[in-house]
Formats: sequence, structure tokens, C-alpha cells
Amino acid sequence: METDEIKTESKANVAVATIVDRMFRYVMTGCLTAHIILLIAFIYHGIKLFAILNICSVLLYTVLYIKKFHLTPNVHFLALNLEILIHMGLAVIFFGWNYGFQYYFIFLFTAIFMKVLNNIKFIQLYGVMQAVVYIILRIITFNMEPIYPKADEAVVRMIYLINICIFFIGAYVLANTVNHSNLLYRAMLSKDNEELKEQAQEDYLTGLSNRRSLYNQFDYLERSSNENFTYCVAIGDIDDFKLINDKWGHEIGDAILVSMSDIIRNMVREKDIVCRWGGEEIVIVMPNMPRNLAYERIEGIRKKIETVSVEGKSGKIYATMTFGVCGNYGETDLERVVAKADELLYIGKKNGKNQVVQDQKIV
Repeated sequence: METDEIKTESKANVAVATIVDRMFRYVMTGCLTAHIILLIAFIYHGIKLFAILNICSVLLYTVLYIKKFHLTPNVHFLALNLEILIHMGLAVIFFGWNYGFQYYFIFLFTAIFMKVLNNIKFIQLYGVMQAVVYIILRIITFNMEPIYPKADEAVVRMIYLINICIFFIGAYVLANTVNHSNLLYRAMLSKDNEELKEQAQEDYLTGLSNRRSLYNQFDYLERSSNENFTYCVAIGDIDDFKLINDKWGHEIGDAILVSMSDIIRNMVREKDIVCRWGGEEIVIVMPNMPRNLAYERIEGIRKKIETVSVEGKSGKIYATMTFGVCGNYGETDLERVVAKADELLYIGKKNGKNQVVQDQKIV
């Protein structure tokens, strides 16, 4: 069960990683577009330092776009942090705060809380680093005029609006990705938890109900029936099953068990409960079925089983099954009725096997 839960979580993580990679490519595409525009603008205005800086940024984002983010999230995030912090810091020092470059810092600070980093220490480190850089920038620029002269007010407003738009688009992509990741993760876990729940109610080999499921189904039938709830119980055991395993191997033994389980499942009513009781034993609970009809049903199953074979290395291999059948006769404790049917099964084993026994005598 623990292995199944690990596999469930792994599948969800892979799906979330795919979404995160897609989101990161969207961000990288936006960053590439923004830096190409800025590169053209800086070349046009003859600002060599920022032209060179944007060439480096374009090359970096191109490399990051190609790589898968979820494989090395710390390396990617560190590169992204350093690029934005350096670019933002120099932009604020050279141009001032009126152009809106500081909003990239706010976006970056928000992004660290996405669950894409594989170590909580990295998240703490990034948070402290960003806060320190921002505070230092504020202190440095308190009494400092921008290095480059202020452009026309219309140009400043245009660049400010562009930066604001980029910030909100990036924030939207980030929030949308987080939301989709959470929804996908929950949906996959819900689906797989249902599968695990179903597996917990079934025998892993035969697909029959296990004991827990048998008791749950029986309790439901008992609660939903009237006071005169009657039922018959049959318990079957594969004859000479240990000898089959020793002679032909456990693979053949399992194949025989599965084959017999399929026969029984296909020959009972939909409301009957078929359970792998343990080992090679199978219990059948038949609610509201008279004892004589229950015997006839199980006898038909026994006859069918003896005619069916499984393929072995040296040819067809046949096996038989012995059954004990009894009614509940007012008994409400299922285990006691199963124990009574088991006594009848033991009588059949002693008296030659491959038969159905009911009511303390061979029929």
C-alpha cells in the first residue's frame, strides 16, 4: 500500500512538473520579448552599458528556455534571481524609481513561494537576499540623483506603463500556474485515492472481495433487509493445491486460482458476494437463497471447474474444488456460519474431495 501511495504521488508530481515547465517557458518568452525591446531601445539611445546587459539577458533567457525547469529548479531560479536583481538594481541607480523597474523585484519576491524549489533553505535564502538588496537600493538612492538625465515625461510614463503591464502579466501567469497545479494535483490524488480504496477492498491476485470488503458488504445487506434476513454460505477449497504448487510451480497454482475465481464470479448472482477468504479458499455469500438452490448453484460451479484447465509446460492441467454449503438458520454472525460451512468442507475433503457437502451429509 505504501508503494502504491508513492507511485500516486509521483504521477501527480510529474503532471505538476509539466505545468511548471510550461509556465516557466511562458515567463522566459515574456522576458526574451521584453529584453529584445529594451535592447533595441538602448541601442537607439546609445546607452551601451544597458545594451550589453540586455544582450547577456537575451542569451541567458534563451538557454533557460531550452532547459527543463523542474530538473534543476535551484539553478534556474538562482540564474533568474541574479539577472533580475542585477538588471533592476542598475536600472534604479541609473534611471531612478519613476520607470517602474522595481516591480520586477516584487514579482520575483512573490515567485519564491511557489513550491518548485526542492529545499526550504533556498527559499529562505532568496527571500533574505532580495529583501537586503531592495533595502540597500533604497538607502543608496535616498539622496542620489539618477546617473542618466530624466527623459521626457511621456517617455517615462510609457516605460512605466510597459513595466506595470509586464509585472501584472507575469503575476497572472504565476497565479494561474499555481492554481492549475493545485487543481491538477488534487484531481489526480482524488482519482488515485479512489483506485487505492478499491484495491484495498479487493484481493490483488483474483480481483475478488477481501475479508474487509466481505464484512462491509454483508453488513450493508443485513441493515437494508427485513428482520427475517436469510442467506446461505459456501466455502470452497482447491483440492491438493499444495501438491499443484510443488509439482507445477506457484505460477500455475496462481493461474488455477484465478481461473476458478473467474468461473465462480461469472456463475453467481450479481447480489452474491464472492470473497477470497485466504490462500486457496473462496467464500460465497448468497443472500435470500434457499438452501437447496444454493446447493444446486454450487454443484454447477463445481462441475464447471473440473472441466476447465490451464496451460502448463507439459500440457493442460486440471484441478478440482471441494465445497461446504449451509444456511444461516437465524444465525446473524457471519463468521459462525462460515465456520459451519468449513466443517462441511472438511467432511468433503475426508470423503474423496471434488464434491459439495451440505447439512452434515454428502449429497
